[in-house]
Amino acid sequence: MTLIGTHFSGNRSQLAGGGIYNSRSVLSLAETTLENNFAQIKGGGLFTSSLSGSATITDSNIRDNQAIDGGGVFLDSGSMMLERSLVYNNNSFGTSGEGGGGIYVSVATLSVVNTTINSNRTVKQGGGIFNRGTVE
Repeated sequence: MTLIGTHFSGNRSQLAGGGIYNSRSVLSLAETTLENNFAQIKGGGLFTSSLSGSATITDSNIRDNQAIDGGGVFLDSGSMMLERSLVYNNNSFGTSGEGGGGIYVSVATLSVVNTTINSNRTVKQGGGIFNRGTVE
């Protein structure tokens, strides 16, 4: 799935992926905004899971999203490239999860290039990034 110049705002999920839920596919976001989305469990803005796939986010904003784990993004498996983007003011809430206010990386590889990760928060670990995988 490729999305260019798209805006996701005010979306809700009772489980994962308040803005976008991506499973077993290649995802490409460019000049896209994910803001004010909510997931009760994982990935307020984006949940992506793909053992052999990948996600690429370029020139995009992920801000003001909320979830128990991965307020902005929950990367469950596979790989993700985050380039020239902003991950800002996302929130990992509640005490039942592990954290990752901005990004939660679980058994995955995250590459970050020329990206600002700023003012994200959690009541647990990793206000910016919670890492259980590889961050480059």
